[in-house]
Amino acid sequence: QHWKRSLAGLASYQKAGAADMLARLIAKLPGAAAFTSMLDLGCGPGITALRAASLLPELHVTLCDFSPVLDMARAEAAACGMSHRVALRPGDFNTVALGHDHDLVWACQSLYYATDLPEFLKKVCAALRPGGLFVSVHEGVREGVAPEVLVLSRLSLAMEGQDVSLRHGQMAAAAAGAGLDRVLARPVPMLFGQAELEVFRKPLRADAGGGA
Repeated sequence: QHWKRSLAGLASYQKAGAADMLARLIAKLPGAAAFTSMLDLGCGPGITALRAASLLPELHVTLCDFSPVLDMARAEAAACGMSHRVALRPGDFNTVALGHDHDLVWACQSLYYATDLPEFLKKVCAALRPGGLFVSVHEGVREGVAPEVLVLSRLSLAMEGQDVSLRHGQMAAAAAGAGLDRVLARPVPMLFGQAELEVFRKPLRADAGGGA
C-alpha cells in the first residue's frame, strides 16, 4: 500500500508535464534518432521512458526498479500499447545486472541511493556500448544552501540524517573516474527547484579518456 500511494503521486507528477519535458530532452540527445536500447535506472512508473519511446520509434526500453514499482510500470506500458518495447529488470540497481550495449543509460533523481557512486558509474559505463550516453538529471547542492527550494523541501529528511542530495560536481567527478567524458551540462527546471542535466559519453576505444 505504501508503494501504491507513493507511486500514484509520482505518476501524476510525471503525467502533468515532467515526463514530456524530459522525453523531449532525450529525443534531442546526440544521435538519439538511432537509439535502439535505453536503460532507465530507478524508473518509477516508467512514464518518462515510455514517452521517450513514443518519440523515438526504434527505441526499446529496459526499466529497472524494485518489483512493486515495476508492477505499475508494467501497467503503464500496457495502457499505452508499448509492452512489446519494454523489458523489466526488477531489483536494487546496485546489485542487479544492467545488461550491455545500451545506447542510453538514463538516471533522473534516482542515484541518491547508489551505495558507492564512483564504483556504480563504472558499472554503468560497462553497460553502455562504445559511444553510448549516460545522462544524469540530479540537483547539485552548493554549500548546503542552494538551490533554496530543494534544500528547504528536504530539510526534514536532512534533520533525520537522510540528506541524500548530491553535491554540485559530485556526478561529474564520479563519471570522470569511471572513464566517461562529459559532453553537455545545463540546468533544467524540476518540481523542487533547478536540476543539472549532465550528458556523458563512453569513449569509442577502451583506452580513450581512461575509459572502462
